[in-house]
Amino acid sequence: MRGVVWLPLLCVACGPLRHLGYDTSTVTAEKGPTLNAAVTVERFEDKRQANEPAIVFTAEDDPVTMGKQQVCFNIERVYATNVPDELRGIIERHLRQRAVIGAWNAEAEKYQLRGSLITLLGQQAPPPLSTGQVLGIAGLAAENATTTRPGQIDIVFRDLSLIRTRDGATRPLPDVQIHFKGDVTGVAFGDMDNEGRCQPIFAEVDAQLKQAVTTLASSVEQTIRAWSSAP
Repeated sequence: MRGVVWLPLLCVACGPLRHLGYDTSTVTAEKGPTLNAAVTVERFEDKRQANEPAIVFTAEDDPVTMGKQQVCFNIERVYATNVPDELRGIIERHLRQRAVIGAWNAEAEKYQLRGSLITLLGQQAPPPLSTGQVLGIAGLAAENATTTRPGQIDIVFRDLSLIRTRDGATRPLPDVQIHFKGDVTGVAFGDMDNEGRCQPIFAEVDAQLKQAVTTLASSVEQTIRAWSSAP
């Protein structure tokens, strides 16, 4: 048909999927004596669906519509693999990179770390429709807009405990809670390879997750140090 211009369909979830997390090689090694211990991180029980909007787990694309508003969430559909499984690996690599806990002989005390993932939620209003989205391929190729908008990130770990393998003794750990409210800056919409208008919220969740795991790692190390020095 003459005179008809077909615009590309923009589907965020149809693009490349994301892995949860951050580059753990950027975690700073802590100074001080190393603990002769080994920690196995068990898969955290996933309790997010009781504490987050249901649409986060059912949406096929973002941003999502809630009432009369559009909202960017870190929707489950965009993650490439199971979130609690990825979290387990992130915590293990983070602990290893800090270089405080290291089993250097057969007498190393062994522990299991258990917990529940209560919330891992980012939300933010999406940017307005960009020139690239309105003009199609030509506009997409030309635009690379950066935008800053208020966002909110909530990350909560609870039911945390360390179990000593040799006798099953257990010590509880304090909850880890991150509640961030502030500006999030990122690419609003770029070329055809860009992953979508809601991508800055995923990056901010990863940044705040690093803070949460740092807090958890410090708690684990302090508990093992106090435990190993107790009579």
